[in-house]
Amino acid sequence: MSVAQTTQVTPDDRLGMTLLFAVILHAIVILGITFTVLKDKSSGKSPPLEITLVHSKSEQAPVKEDYLAQVNQIGGGNTKNKLRPTSPTAKPFTAPVPDRAEAFRPAMQATPRKQQLIKNTLTTKRDSYDINTRIKEKNQQVEKKRLPNARELISSSMEVASLNAEMNERQQMHSSNLRSKRIAANTREYKYASYMEAWRAKVERIGNINYPEAAKQRNLTGNLLMDVVLNANGTVNNITLRRSSGNKILDDAAIRIVRLAAPFAPFPDNIRKDVDVLVISRTWQFLDNNSLRSR
Repeated sequence: MSVAQTTQVTPDDRLGMTLLFAVILHAIVILGITFTVLKDKSSGKSPPLEITLVHSKSEQAPVKEDYLAQVNQIGGGNTKNKLRPTSPTAKPFTAPVPDRAEAFRPAMQATPRKQQLIKNTLTTKRDSYDINTRIKEKNQQVEKKRLPNARELISSSMEVASLNAEMNERQQMHSSNLRSKRIAANTREYKYASYMEAWRAKVERIGNINYPEAAKQRNLTGNLLMDVVLNANGTVNNITLRRSSGNKILDDAAIRIVRLAAPFAPFPDNIRKDVDVLVISRTWQFLDNNSLRSR
């Protein structure tokens, strides 16, 4: 009869096993040893093929093809690098524009509550528009009821008369094909400025000699704007009061002074060759020292 002996694991055995596993683990990390699962080739499946659709073909097949396609193609590209052929980009889909009637149809088919809200909104806008319209009409009626004073009436009538006279003047010049030139105090062209300066000096001299007595007695002052149309021989063609002084005595005195000072010097040759009539537009000043000045 024999007794079974049992083998005991000593600490040295444990140390040896630990060192062995540590060496194996370091070898895997350092040497990059990996484990892969072998594919089963017995399944009979072939690797996938890549086929590219081309849009031109050649009669001769390429010696070394790059891609598989439905037809042969040689020299189909124009770049140095090998690029994959692609199909033309399809035209982007354009969504139809909804009809305006379709856009507003949901509002027409709204619930009774929404319809009432829409009706109230439209009524409020209409009432607001009606109120603004009535306010505007009321203001217009007030403006019509306000009567102008005497000064405004005189100024308006003189302005209308001035516009009518200017229109008649232009119509006469146009009908007679007269060449005209308008000059004023700010005219700088020498030939016209020189003639107008001589005209101004004569007008002021005659005006101060024949200053209106009524203006002296009443100490009247004022400014007015007047156009004087001169013919080439220096005679007066027409006089237009463009802006009244607000006093008929001064307006009539300015026109009378021009008539007294006429005729003026004939146009020099350098003016006569260019124009037939001169329109001199000047401001007349009746000053508080009973003197006349044109500027």
